[in-house]
Amino acid sequence: MRHRPETLNIQSCTSYTLYNKTYHATGTYTHLVLNTFGCDSIIITLNLTISRIINTVDTNICEGEFYLAAGVLQNKTGIYYDTLKTAAGCDSVVVTNLTVWEKPKPVLGNDRNLCEGETLILDPGRFNSYLWQDQSTAPQFVVTTPGTYLVTVSNQFNCKASARMTVRESVPLPKSFLPKDQPLCSGNVLNINVPGYRSYTWSTGTTTPGIEIRNAGNYYLTVTGFDNCVGTDTITIQEIKCIPIGIPNAFTPNNDGKNDHFKPGINMEIDDYQLRVFNRVGQLIFYSTDPARGWDGRFKGQQQSSDNYIYQVSFRDINGKWYNYSGNVLLIR
Repeated sequence: MRHRPETLNIQSCTSYTLYNKTYHATGTYTHLVLNTFGCDSIIITLNLTISRIINTVDTNICEGEFYLAAGVLQNKTGIYYDTLKTAAGCDSVVVTNLTVWEKPKPVLGNDRNLCEGETLILDPGRFNSYLWQDQSTAPQFVVTTPGTYLVTVSNQFNCKASARMTVRESVPLPKSFLPKDQPLCSGNVLNINVPGYRSYTWSTGTTTPGIEIRNAGNYYLTVTGFDNCVGTDTITIQEIKCIPIGIPNAFTPNNDGKNDHFKPGINMEIDDYQLRVFNRVGQLIFYSTDPARGWDGRFKGQQQSSDNYIYQVSFRDINGKWYNYSGNVLLIR
């Protein structure tokens, strides 16, 4: 058996097939070929060069940035392929493994005012680094004056983002919003109303703008304004003894707008009010349960003559105490 050597120098873009055997990688291969009689074999040395090039690129960008891959600016995580031609006319493939890192999201809050004497701590969140407008690098910033405040932060991927907040002005705290200290007649009710604030907390536990005061003492009110500034004020109520009722002894029902009706003046909150007026013979000529309604000197539509008339007044105060008064009133024409 004779052996004849032969050498093949082959360049291929992908793979090469020799005598039904395919080679996929660059290298030197030996191939023995026999003739049909089993002699005069050929030893072939194959020097194979695969010219196709595959390069893998691992890269990353931050959210909002772009990277050129597959011929397009990309901004999403993924695998992208670029195919180029080498000088030998073969494909050169670039495989890009692109990762898009999430940007940090610092928050300083909405623009606002600063309450007088208030210290505001700006905290953008938890990040790897901080850079404030004054070049300080602490995680938080203490604000005591109006101004614009800016922070730039970075996360573990070295992606950066900024947040800004403006403190517009320093706002005075609410104060002196309650009336001056004042007396309160026994049995009376004092109504105090303080409009114009966001929330209210009275020392009595009431949370409305107004309050009814029936007893002496110190009353505190804490209010919160619409800038969230908080202030407290107090009023002192002193109980005094007052004449609970004033009853005129004469009236002149001549329609001149002065003293035209007979009715008592009552300076306290009452219930179960009754006013009766009688003539000399004891006949009931006027009756009312409304403290605002007085006798106009008529009975069944007829004017009554000048004379002395007998009245009876009764009522109950808010503590349940009954009051009864009676006497004479002179009708003058």
